[in-house]
Amino acid sequence: MSQILAIANQKGGTGKSTTAVHLAYYLAIQQGHKTLLIDADSQSSSSQWLHNLKKSIAFKAIHEKDRLFEEIPRLASDYDYLVIDGPAGRLDDETKAILAWSNLVVVPIQPKVLDLSSTLKAVMLINQAQQIRQGQPLGTLFLNRAKPGTRLKDEATRFLQAVPGMVALKTIIHDREAIADAPGQNATTWTMSGRPAASARREYKQLFSEILSLLKGLDPT
Repeated sequence: MSQILAIANQKGGTGKSTTAVHLAYYLAIQQGHKTLLIDADSQSSSSQWLHNLKKSIAFKAIHEKDRLFEEIPRLASDYDYLVIDGPAGRLDDETKAILAWSNLVVVPIQPKVLDLSSTLKAVMLINQAQQIRQGQPLGTLFLNRAKPGTRLKDEATRFLQAVPGMVALKTIIHDREAIADAPGQNATTWTMSGRPAASARREYKQLFSEILSLLKGLDPT
């Protein structure tokens, strides 16, 4: 049965597309699953990034709410995993179309005051979908681009644990130059050399393993 994972946060700059590309790469190349990335962000960052990679990973750009609602279940039948890079900005209808089909939603959050407050909008949409669909999608949150040893990181960790209807993931992705450089090098951290890239790979592998473990625990019905 195909699994649909959405990376969603309507605030731009949270690392949503970077997470989506790395997750698609991990599933397709590292794990060998038949994977499709749906780029629902009008900036098309993730689809352009995948287009430039040496490793071939399937992707499709879909930006309209009606097409998203119609095509997600159809495309899911042809793949093991769909990874959806959700839209940024106040695009509630497009996000709702994605949440209508997703099994699990991942919300990346930077440990900044504005990011924490703006996340509540995405959480509200996820909570609404959970009520309509009687529990799904499973909503998860994780800290992205965090700086070690900062007060904001500690405060954001406590914030995530208190968000209703959401699972706070234990893994934290730290702010690393290798991650920021990856799209410009037409690469992912799995194809980059050096210690910073290796550290980023370890964190991403831990994050994605945590997400997939939660996914396996979902009721298939």
